[in-house]
Amino acid sequence: MTTNTALTELHLHDIASMTGQQYREGIDNLVSANLKFDKDMHFLKYPCRLDGYCALVCREGRFVLEINGRDFPVSRHSLVVYIPGNIIRVKSDESALKGLDFTIVAAAPSFIGSVGVNLKNLYEDSLMALKSPCINLSDKEFELLSQYFALGKNILHYDAIDSKDAIQGLCFSLFHIMESIWKKSLEHDAVPAVNYSRKPGAIFENFMKLVSEYHSRERNVAFYAEKLNLTPKYLSLIVKKLSGKSAPEWIDAMIILEAKNLLKYSTKSIKEIAWDLNFSGSPAFCKFFRAQTGTTPNQFRNES
Repeated sequence: MTTNTALTELHLHDIASMTGQQYREGIDNLVSANLKFDKDMHFLKYPCRLDGYCALVCREGRFVLEINGRDFPVSRHSLVVYIPGNIIRVKSDESALKGLDFTIVAAAPSFIGSVGVNLKNLYEDSLMALKSPCINLSDKEFELLSQYFALGKNILHYDAIDSKDAIQGLCFSLFHIMESIWKKSLEHDAVPAVNYSRKPGAIFENFMKLVSEYHSRERNVAFYAEKLNLTPKYLSLIVKKLSGKSAPEWIDAMIILEAKNLLKYSTKSIKEIAWDLNFSGSPAFCKFFRAQTGTTPNQFRNES
């Protein structure tokens, strides 16, 4: 775990260490464990960022979790979904956390990619997570996820030749179950029109909605700032403060995920994909893709 003056960077090996698990960088890209709050987790009261995707199910207790400056109450049978890049902090007093008991599953982005999850859907779900990262589970849903987590933990600790394939298959299934539970919970809430509120949290959410809609046509921050009736400088400041990533980085991330989706799930040529994403031509698209990913579009498409 590394720190700076403002933010703690929490890595998967930190979670593994807290649970007494061995973590081998580049090999163990998934951590699953039951945890209870103790003194070793005191850093959670400071702003921190996790370098992977994370699902947390609260078994007992309650606390307030701050995500990107917004408060979310977490209680028994709550499901919290964490997306890399978000900044979190536990706001409750340590005395209130003594009875906290939860299950956590954390995975590196590379593992999520290896499972076969549709990258575009994942990004769209990430946008929902920014607005509603915490939902309440029914008893039946809680029991179902508990069984998934328990089985995953057992597979991780079972020394078998094909355990990696087994855990990837289980996680692929778990992802879709969680997605279904999550969307079912949110479908009762009316989808609001874009509300150009001046509050930082709303500005960030509306920026992400606009990026989701216009990324294939507009890559200039000034375009999104104008839509939100803000200056580019102020929009960039808010986005960086709440997410830890700059506005151009979010725009580029969406373009790359869209490009990866088209490369993996369509038969379009590189030239056609470049055109779809509003690049001047294949060379410009290939240069951008390689700068962002370290590989060419063709190499990415041909990876197993």
